Amino acid sequence: MAVADLNEEDRPALTPRERDVVRWTAQGLTTRDMGALMGISPHTVGEHLKNIRRKLGTQNSAHTIAVAYRCGELTID
Repeated sequence: MAVADLNEEDRPALTPRERDVVRWTAQGLTTRDMGALMGISPHTVGEHLKNIRRKLGTQNSAHTIAVAYRCGELTID
């Protein structure tokens, strides 16, 4: 079963910082760009991305953005 298909209470929630990373990834920012915005290293941003992918069960950025959107973790402005 895909993470997007789980009930909200069964789905692992993203942290506010992880939601920022997903949103900025969807906007095309690099890990370096995101690190500068958050005051952290690009490596740490990469660790956030790994955690997001683990929680959502995704393999790459495009898949992560799609699943985050379907789960309600990402909104399109």
